[in-house]
Amino acid sequence: MISSLGSKRPSLKGIRVAQYTFCDTYEEEVLGMLSYTIGMNQWTTLYAPLLGRILLGGYFLGVGIQKALNFPAFVDFFGKSGYPSPLYFAAGVIAIEVILGIALVVDVKTRLAALILSVYVVLISFFFAQTSSVTDVQIFLQHMAIVGGLLMTAAYGTSRWTPSWQR
Repeated sequence: MISSLGSKRPSLKGIRVAQYTFCDTYEEEVLGMLSYTIGMNQWTTLYAPLLGRILLGGYFLGVGIQKALNFPAFVDFFGKSGYPSPLYFAAGVIAIEVILGIALVVDVKTRLAALILSVYVVLISFFFAQTSSVTDVQIFLQHMAIVGGLLMTAAYGTSRWTPSWQR
């Protein structure tokens, strides 16, 4: 498109529109786009893994703490579901969610924690899956989306925000 305009291109040098500076030559435009791309790459390599880990780990940590605060009701839920020794199941679920949630947030053994949590969410989703309503199907699909985020975390692991003693 630029070459078809030739010398008829209006002079917009120095005008900024939505954080974009118009340049004289095509090369300057390409260099400007490259610097924007490098900026986005820096954001995705620096901050996106940190934010993703905090959100995923915070979700499991919050849910685990909520279950711990409502422990008798949670044990009763396992008892009504027909599981043997519901007290141990409830304690195990809370331990998994809280400990591995903290591991994700703090970035300790991130890949292992994300992998264990992804297997855990898949198992819980299939054991308690109900397709009686649209809401139940949506909850199941949300769990599968969480598994996708956990698998991405397991695949890419830690980031630059990893504690120095762990590198």
